[in-house]
Amino acid sequence: MCKLNELPNNEEKYNKILSYFDTDLDILDWEGLNERAWKKKETDGWYKKDIFEYQTATGWKHKNSRIEMEIDLFSNASEVNRYNTNAMYFSVVWRTKRYYPDGNEGSGFYWSEETLGCSDIVKENMTPKGFKNDK
Repeated sequence: MCKLNELPNNEEKYNKILSYFDTDLDILDWEGLNERAWKKKETDGWYKKDIFEYQTATGWKHKNSRIEMEIDLFSNASEVNRYNTNAMYFSVVWRTKRYYPDGNEGSGFYWSEETLGCSDIVKENMTPKGFKNDK
């Protein structure tokens, strides 16, 4: 699933990612996404002027008891739509069923479960469509 982030940012990639949410670019709830959109701060690591100025997310969907996923969409316009989405990032988290002791004297000691996500698995591809690096 995380390998989808390595594909070029285009309609084919976006529809492959959206298929995990039983949707595609044509029937995606753009209105709902725009209600959750926010302007990124320039100090945000993913901010790029005139490219990644706005972000929205689908919210987490549980695929099963061990996998949950979310999609982040990036745009240069406050109203995100299929034509100005410059990049899409697929976040997937796996519960590993591997536990380790955690906590401290204040919170008490307990068992925490190790999780793995896309940032632990593959390199992020955040090059927007049409972007040319002048360097």
